[in-house]
Amino acid sequence: MHQNTVSLPPLSGHPTQDAWRFAAEKHYGQRYPGTELPYLVHIGAVPLALLPALDGATDANLAVCCALLHDTVEDTETTREELETRFGPAVAAGVAALSKNKNLPGEASMRDSLERIRKQPREAWLVKLSD
Repeated sequence: MHQNTVSLPPLSGHPTQDAWRFAAEKHYGQRYPGTELPYLVHIGAVPLALLPALDGATDANLAVCCALLHDTVEDTETTREELETRFGPAVAAGVAALSKNKNLPGEASMRDSLERIRKQPREAWLVKLSD
């Protein structure tokens, strides 16, 4: 996990822009495994992969926020409570479901996450498929 060392301008008030900024702050200094690319390349790729699946039945703000924040709990010191305060209970629940339980061994952790995702709205499922 990497401690944030960057400070960006105040929040814009738009949920997806604020989620992008929050993710940029939280993942600051991280690299995409095996490359010199910033980890933010992966974070940005997930909502881009998600876009074709968005339709009138999808809460686009929820889906994109969860996509942008999907690794914050798992890969940084961010807590579910912090996400709930900043982005609301639906986003926090979606991100929590997308996060592996670090107390479970590899495959059990993935099964646990998939079971929690199944209990979430369609938006969380779409994020997992996009990831």
